[in-house]
Amino acid sequence: MIIKKVVLDNIRSYLNAEIDIPPGSLLLAGNIGSGKSTILMAIDFALFGIRRGELSGASLLRNGEDKGRVELHFDIDGKNVVINRGLKRSKTSVIQDSGFISIDDEEKKGTPIELKQHILDMLNYPKEALTKNDLLYRYTVYTSQEQMKQILTCDKEDRLNTLRKVFGIDKYKRISENAKIVISKLKDKRKELAGYISDLVNKRDSEKAKKEELLEFELKLKNLTPKLESSNLNVKNKKENISLIEKKMERIRELKKEIELADLKLKHLYEQKQRNSEEIKQLDAVITNFKKVEIKEDLHLHIENKKKDILELENSLTEIRNLIQELKVKKLHAEDKKSKISELNNCPTCFQEVSSEHKINIIEEETFKLNDLTLKYKLNGEKEQELNALKSKLNEDLDKLREEEKLILVAQSKLREFDEKINKKKSLEEQLSSIDKESKDLQFKKDSKLLGLKQFENFDAEFSNAKEDLDKALDGHRTLEVLKAELDTSCRMLKTVIESLEKEIANKEAARKNFEHISSLQTWLNDQFIPLMGNMEKHIMFRVHEDFSSLFSKWFSMLIENDSMEVKLDNEFTPLIEQNGYETDYDFLSGGEKTGAALAYRLALNQVINNIMSSIKTRSIIILDEPTDGFSSEQLDNMRAVLDELSIGQIIIVSHEPKIESFVENVIRFEKNEHISKVL
Repeated sequence: MIIKKVVLDNIRSYLNAEIDIPPGSLLLAGNIGSGKSTILMAIDFALFGIRRGELSGASLLRNGEDKGRVELHFDIDGKNVVINRGLKRSKTSVIQDSGFISIDDEEKKGTPIELKQHILDMLNYPKEALTKNDLLYRYTVYTSQEQMKQILTCDKEDRLNTLRKVFGIDKYKRISENAKIVISKLKDKRKELAGYISDLVNKRDSEKAKKEELLEFELKLKNLTPKLESSNLNVKNKKENISLIEKKMERIRELKKEIELADLKLKHLYEQKQRNSEEIKQLDAVITNFKKVEIKEDLHLHIENKKKDILELENSLTEIRNLIQELKVKKLHAEDKKSKISELNNCPTCFQEVSSEHKINIIEEETFKLNDLTLKYKLNGEKEQELNALKSKLNEDLDKLREEEKLILVAQSKLREFDEKINKKKSLEEQLSSIDKESKDLQFKKDSKLLGLKQFENFDAEFSNAKEDLDKALDGHRTLEVLKAELDTSCRMLKTVIESLEKEIANKEAARKNFEHISSLQTWLNDQFIPLMGNMEKHIMFRVHEDFSSLFSKWFSMLIENDSMEVKLDNEFTPLIEQNGYETDYDFLSGGEKTGAALAYRLALNQVINNIMSSIKTRSIIILDEPTDGFSSEQLDNMRAVLDELSIGQIIIVSHEPKIESFVENVIRFEKNEHISKVL
């Protein structure tokens, strides 16, 4: 992996910045607080996202801004990779926004977790790095000097656990711890199984006793079977005899029912005959008293003619009334004109004065018209009265005709009723004849069935005796069946108990074998497996320790040229420092010596991890954050030899020491002005 470019938008003190990162050795130079470390934090964020307790969104997003982003360009296995991660401010915190990863211009969007998973796969980091701290990156690529000093000064057990995780050999300890958990569970299981199989012998004895009891019941059943078969045959014969008698009894019941039915029908026919005779008498009386009514055939024609005459008269009345109304209007018009002429002085059309002679002529003319109209009005009024009188007479005649018509309709109805009575009487007389014939037939059939019923006299005693014999046979058979059912139930229950015991014994046998297997497994885990894991861890740790201690001594001697001072690592990977033959504690070293020890430990750790995990893709890059803090001028010169010795494709150093510029291939300078960082 070689980093090529970092793009920042609203990240810490940066508004917008694009920093090209060349391969080889590179110094990020600038005063304290100029924004150098922000570049390292941005690289970390682009690769792994924000992480609780390590890298928060609030520490990255520029104050006062709602959104920010980091874009990291790098090369891995010849592929051009771009990672883009965003930040956005919520009501309560700063969270990761959407992002994407592009490989050779093929872009793929994803959630923060999906992006991290994809990047870990590309870097060939172990899968557990997805949810745990990125220790491989911390101790092979980028660790601040303060973090490295902490690992030198922390509790040795914490240091060993951290190094186990870094070297990837903490799994042996986890396996041993898990094995102890398994052993504890196996002990609980053994205890449970021991309690479960404690009554195995008693269960076997119980099974044997139940099987003997079952044999005894099965023998009783075998002896009972012939008696039951004989009893069953006897009951069958008795039932067949009863069945024959019941068939005869059924015939008796049928005959009695048929006789009862015949009696009912005869009674019904007699009652019907009585009703018909009585009704015929009533009909004879009605027929005798019936009087025929004379019906006028042309009455309807007279009514229609009267209606027609009344209609013609009403039409004439309407014409007279219209004429009278017209004459009335003309009279009013003539009177009005006569009144207006007498009062008129000037013509309303030509406005000339109207003469008295002209007015008299017009008045005489209108008076003549008025007299004529009055005469006509009187004559027509008299004619209207005559027509009204004639109309009243016609209406009276019509009402009389209609009354007569009603009487005729009633008479016609009575005539139809009379015909119906005649027909009904005839029908009733025919029914009487039929009833007499049917009654004779029914009486004959009834007598025949009474004769047949006499054949079965005294049959009840025979049926009672047969029923008593059957009841005795059934009681005896039921007693045998109850005994057989009890024996069958006892056998079934015993078989169920035996089957349950067999299953329980089989389960307890399997549990016993499982108990023996668990005991053997527990012994193997305790005596062989856990010691083996411990030996494997010790063997690997010994090999790692030997390489680590040698490299630590090498880098320390290159950084601190002091013949009187030697360093190595003890068994807990704690630096042992001897000066003039006396052991010196790390805390008593000078600032430069502490920094040198921390850097030597850092470089040794980097090489050991890269050697153990040769497949990870971050072996070609290392980032050193203020690695020379407290160094003297001579120690700074020694740093040149260290960089030359490091065989790494890309070395990024963050420092404000100007002297380092002389032995790196590239320098990028930063400055901050009014809270805004930028590249010079």
